[in-house]
This record gives sequence, structure tokens and C-alpha cells, in this order.
Amino acid sequence: MKTIVTINFQQGDGISRPDDARPLLDSLTPVNSLADVPSIGDYLEFHSQLGDEGVFKVISRFLRYKTTPNQTSIFANIVIEKQTGDIYGILIKE
Repeated sequence: MKTIVTINFQQGDGISRPDDARPLLDSLTPVNSLADVPSIGDYLEFHSQLGDEGVFKVISRFLRYKTTPNQTSIFANIVIEKQTGDIYGILIKE
């Protein structure tokens, strides 16, 4: 059985609903396995063509599974929050 995993990153700001905000990346991100999907609390660094660069923290994730006899598709919606200050300098020392 073939498995397809796709990630959609959305930036949350604590005020508006993440689904009302524009996606961080301009397209869905395919990955090789579910192990490549970041967990809540993980930190990610983006260099986006849309100008949203920096370090982000995963604040929630929602996984949707769709199965057929020959394939399983997993759609991961990841909500991330931009970190301020010198978070990169702190994280790199851990």
C-alpha cells in the first residue's frame, strides 16, 4: 500500500483563527513519511519566498487520514507561531 503525506503550514498569531490567516508557504509540502511531520513544541526555521522568514514554534497539528484499498493519504495541517527575540541563538546552544 502506498502512503502519501502532505503538510500545510499556517501561521497563527494568537488573535485570529489560523484558517483565516494565509498559509506560510505558497504550496503544500510533500514528505516521505509521517515521521517527517513536526510535533507540537518543535521549532522550525523557514526561508520563504513570501517573506515570512524566521524561527517558528509548532502550536498545534491536525492529521486527516483518507484510505482507499491501494493508498493512504495523510494531510497534516500544522499551525505555527513566529518566535521573537534571539530564539535562534538560544536554541542553537541547546
